[in-house]
Amino acid sequence: MCQTHPDPRPGVKEMIAHPCQNKATCKTYLDFKERRKAIDEQYGTKKKDRDKLYEKIRLFDNKAEQSGALAAEVFTLRHEVQELEKGLDKMKEIIEDMKKAENAE
Repeated sequence: MCQTHPDPRPGVKEMIAHPCQNKATCKTYLDFKERRKAIDEQYGTKKKDRDKLYEKIRLFDNKAEQSGALAAEVFTLRHEVQELEKGLDKMKEIIEDMKKAENAE
């Protein structure tokens, strides 16, 4: 393991550049190189293909985030509609009571 450059896997999806001068023995760089090789073998060796894959993943993440936000908003709106319907029902009851009171007089 490189002493000055920790393993990027926990928080970083991909390490773009590795500044360590001793790349031949740096475990972080070699691990990164292996992960890159695995991606290349699975999805194609062209950078353009890799970039398309990363873009699809990013778009999927964005859509998932947006759908979660929309679901929360729909829930809130349904709750507000229920409250309005309850208020409308109470107003109808009050109007009916007023009509009954007028008829009783």
